[in-house]
Amino acid sequence: MNVKTIGLPFTTVNCCSDTTANFIPVTGWMSPAEMQKCKATLEIRARCGAAEVAVGYQLADVENAPDAGNEILSYTGPAAFRSSAGVHYPDLWDTAIEADSAGKQLIRFGFMMKSTSPGTDVRSARVAAKIQVYTC
Repeated sequence: MNVKTIGLPFTTVNCCSDTTANFIPVTGWMSPAEMQKCKATLEIRARCGAAEVAVGYQLADVENAPDAGNEILSYTGPAAFRSSAGVHYPDLWDTAIEADSAGKQLIRFGFMMKSTSPGTDVRSARVAAKIQVYTC
């Protein structure tokens, strides 16, 4: 078993009233060729407003035409998004990158953020993460 760790440093993420998750990239593009599955530890600090955050990834064939982001489902239960301040530890190797990235050339990691209620106020959070990627 080979595990690669990717750190996402503390980043301020923002959104408005969009209840659909938006992907916010943190890493550069890399090859998904040897990546099989992953899990992520998420830390949320100084959350402001009705916002939820998840660790995620984005796939692409070329840099200027990325797919929508995908959440990393590392926690027991269906929800990848978290709203409470603190550290959220993974308990599952649940996200199968290998199946999602079939035929894709590039992957990058970052955060997914959405609002839990409509409105015009800006929602923000200070977040960091550690992603563990199981490689072949």
